[in-house]
Amino acid sequence: MEPAPNKLLLRRLEREKRARIEAERILENKAIELFAANQALEKNAAELRRQNELAEQAARTDDLTHLPNRRGFFRELDSLMQEVVRDPESRLVLGKIDLDHFKKVNDRFGHITADLALTQFSEHFSNCFDGGVLGRVGGDEFAVALIVVKGGVDRQAIAEKMLRATRATCHAAGVTFELTASVGLVEAGPGDFDIDRLRRLADIALYTSKRKGRNRCIWFDEEMRTGMLRQSLLEDNIREAVEADLFEPWFQPIVGCAKHELLSAEVLSRWPEGTMPNASVEEVIRLSERIGSIEQLDAQVQAKAFRKARDWVRAGNVQSISVNVTPRDMLDDQFLSKLAKRLRAADFPPDHLTVEITENALFADMNAAAAGIGNLSALGIKVALDDFGVGYSNLRALSELPIHYVKMDRSLIRDIAQEGRARALAESAVRLGVSLGLCVVAEGVETKDQALLLRRFGCHRLQGYMFGKAVSAAKFNDAFSGPSKASVA
Repeated sequence: MEPAPNKLLLRRLEREKRARIEAERILENKAIELFAANQALEKNAAELRRQNELAEQAARTDDLTHLPNRRGFFRELDSLMQEVVRDPESRLVLGKIDLDHFKKVNDRFGHITADLALTQFSEHFSNCFDGGVLGRVGGDEFAVALIVVKGGVDRQAIAEKMLRATRATCHAAGVTFELTASVGLVEAGPGDFDIDRLRRLADIALYTSKRKGRNRCIWFDEEMRTGMLRQSLLEDNIREAVEADLFEPWFQPIVGCAKHELLSAEVLSRWPEGTMPNASVEEVIRLSERIGSIEQLDAQVQAKAFRKARDWVRAGNVQSISVNVTPRDMLDDQFLSKLAKRLRAADFPPDHLTVEITENALFADMNAAAAGIGNLSALGIKVALDDFGVGYSNLRALSELPIHYVKMDRSLIRDIAQEGRARALAESAVRLGVSLGLCVVAEGVETKDQALLLRRFGCHRLQGYMFGKAVSAAKFNDAFSGPSKASVA
């Protein structure tokens, strides 16, 4: 017997109800799962955002000092620029900071102590100079930016505050030492906002600060730009002159103190007229060292000097010539072999050559200098200690090393004609050299009174304008060749 239609309908409705309930349960479960999945995705997305933010922050932060690094600093600088744009009554100040002689801290105390010093410096600066952004943009280089009120920029006050902030006493690894810095500052308004340009101007001011003696704060001005352009041109001229082998040796006479007879000549570098406009010898030499051309320049000049002076030595017109070498030369393992090669090429006798080194070269690395001097002496080359009396003279080293001459710095000679400390100091320096068994040469002698006093003190040789300026090889040959021209003054 078949079910009644109502029962069939009820059964179908019951099945549909159960199916609907099951479907709703499934949907509810799926909704719960989807919600949980969305929650997890949001959590993961939030964590990913947080990780990205941390990574971005880390990419903008210096690991050591926790200051903004180069990337972070210039991002902060851009934000400050936007603030100045919104406030036309404000100005932006950008500064570049370079720790003075920080390499010596590394060399003397090691990298761990140097890192601690950098950390302490950054903390000291941040505590002393609030209201700005400080960043570490290089090894020992920092940058600072701040906003000041237009018309209220007290440059002197800012410079003084900046210097106080850069002078830090560091305590690390059981040692205490002072740090100072050179600072270059530039001021700009909304119309001047070119980051690359501002960086260059701050760098120019920083370079000027370092060139003027370091441990100072200098504001950029247009004269600096002119000076930097001139220097850049001069550096290019030096490179071109070295490349073309245009530098020539000039010779300045060195005479006996008693009779003023010509004994020797110092070799000095000169260049064709017009190639280095309005440049001093000291500037050309300093820039040659800065751009890394000094070694090639010296090699060219020495090679020419040896060839030109060879016949003078053989004829007995001079006993010897002297050349200057840099501290870098004394630390170069190849220097002696290069020098010997130039001497052989010119057929110049080594025992008629004197090498002049400065006290800085001697005492920068005593062991290396001692080895270098010993090797020079083994070839018969004599050694003179230049600028004697103005640096740190280690008397034990002077007595033990095979040094033959000491050359008194011209600053000791300048005022000896007047009674007083200058004369006493010069006399003491001469007598010290004599007591050590060294030949004493006085540089910068310009008057007869100076020459007479130096002779009375016991000086052996004299050099200066009184006896002749440095001249070309041809003029030196004309002036001093032959026995009749032996007496200079």
